[in-house]
Amino acid sequence: MTPNQLMAEMRDYADLLLNQGVALTANPVVPQHPEPSLTRITSQRPATRSSRLTDFAFASIDEYRALLESQDYLVVLADGAVIQLSYDFRGLTLVRHRLCFYPCPYDIDPAFLEEDPMLDVVDMYHTDGSGHLRLRTPLRFDFDGQHEDEDHSATHVHMLWAHCRCAVSGPVSIGRFSRFVFRHFYPHLWREHKFLRELKQERWDRSIRMQDEEFLHFSWREPSPSRRGASKQLQEDQ
Repeated sequence: MTPNQLMAEMRDYADLLLNQGVALTANPVVPQHPEPSLTRITSQRPATRSSRLTDFAFASIDEYRALLESQDYLVVLADGAVIQLSYDFRGLTLVRHRLCFYPCPYDIDPAFLEEDPMLDVVDMYHTDGSGHLRLRTPLRFDFDGQHEDEDHSATHVHMLWAHCRCAVSGPVSIGRFSRFVFRHFYPHLWREHKFLRELKQERWDRSIRMQDEEFLHFSWREPSPSRRGASKQLQEDQ
């Protein structure tokens, strides 16, 4: 997959989420060049917005608010959850990615989000007390083949604690990430929206080391053509 192809896929994905009412808002998808010869496909924040997420504890309300305040996301889902997607290429080679699902820490009435600014609604729930507070961890799938050590797999997922790096078998495509999020955390949307079940799952080379495969980790098996056809038929039947 080329950077231009991935950019088109990311734009189509955000448009589908918006048009089907799964997302409340989205940022435009753009190519960036943070380093010479490096192309980053990501969402564009408003120029006047900035954030320093390193100033906030991982999986905290302050970090979640900073994401909203800086508009550092591809989309905000209808329940306030945030999705971030970013892929780095050198030429046609994928070298890094960051895919994050950041659930809203409050059990918010969606009707409020249709009428009032998101941050105002979050602050209202925060002021109201802990009755609506939900202890939910973000999930961030990172890939960086150039920064790997004994405790840092090239592809890993952060959850619960900032230091947690659970190994993942390889880089994760938009479709595979989205299917994981919606199938497990939004089963009603998964059943309702056929496009979520049919998102393309790009294949990249495995990056997991043998020593990491000895421990519990995230992995998947690519279906054979016959199994892929049977799986598609099953999804259509559902």
